Amino acid sequence: MGVKEVLDILLDNVKDADLPRTRNAVYRSQWISVKDKLPNDYSEILIIMNILFPSTRIGTYFDRKFIVNDEDVTKWVTHWHELPEPPKD
Repeated sequence: MGVKEVLDILLDNVKDADLPRTRNAVYRSQWISVKDKLPNDYSEILIIMNILFPSTRIGTYFDRKFIVNDEDVTKWVTHWHELPEPPKD
């Protein structure tokens, strides 16, 4: 599953009227390299892991570690991206 598919799933609950604006804002934003900046502790984020090939996952950052499914994947994470704000309904 690629970044676009993950973002589509995350944005499925946004009101139809807000959908184009929300999608455009999310897709325009930049991925952040772990070499440049790290997320805040206890942040849920999208991450790109490069093990054999790049893949996108939803993970958590805390205690200076990237965690996916209760596993430390820090050594494979190259970039991260904040999740969009949840719907306000």
